[in-house]
Amino acid sequence: MSDNLLGKPSDNAEPRYTEEKVIIDALVGRLTAEKIEHEPLIVGIDGLPGSGKSTFAGKLADALRAKGKKVAVVHGDEYLYPADERKSPKDTAAEAVERYYSSTLNEELLEDQVLAPIRTQGKLQGRHEVFTLLNEDVPQTREYDIDENTIVIVEGIFLYKRLNSYFDYKILFDIDPKEAIERAFVRHSRVSDKPQREAYEVAERFGRRYIPGITRYQERDEPHNADLILRTTKEGYRVLAAKSKPA
Repeated sequence: MSDNLLGKPSDNAEPRYTEEKVIIDALVGRLTAEKIEHEPLIVGIDGLPGSGKSTFAGKLADALRAKGKKVAVVHGDEYLYPADERKSPKDTAAEAVERYYSSTLNEELLEDQVLAPIRTQGKLQGRHEVFTLLNEDVPQTREYDIDENTIVIVEGIFLYKRLNSYFDYKILFDIDPKEAIERAFVRHSRVSDKPQREAYEVAERFGRRYIPGITRYQERDEPHNADLILRTTKEGYRVLAAKSKPA
């Protein structure tokens, strides 16, 4: 592992493409070093829909487990407001943006059911009912076995607002909006029987809500103060910024 990878890049250097495995291996070393004995470590992965958060979280978890670490992955998409609160056909363009920004992630629910118990009690055990975006009407069961030895990876959007202080290490994914739309369309078309309509709806969501909402998030909450910022591209990742480990 290169110590420079997760340290601040040179101000004069053009951000370089870095292989995913190199980044993940470096993160495994960094997170292992930062894990405090007898206390869970909470890692956040945030970014625009379609930027690759979920996939990266899974690969990071697998790499940590391969090193003998206990890992739990929490998906922010399972702690959202109900669909009728997240969007309304009656919203103006401005209202749609504000609703996406303020009423997507149910911060209180994620805090009360997951983050606060982990932080205050050092554990989270048992089964929890959650609702997924693919089927919001039927609850799914998630079983957590989080204790003082666990590295907890929370991936989702709008994590670094009110919940910012819960995270010991914060990763932010940056991506060109056009590429995010392409990636999101590919993902949704796999489960859609109307790909042309899906393509239109994906583009409409990004243009009307997602991109303006993320812009508002950047302006109000400064998520770019994350410990590591990765730009997702077709060629690979670029490390845009990284904070050195505290002395």
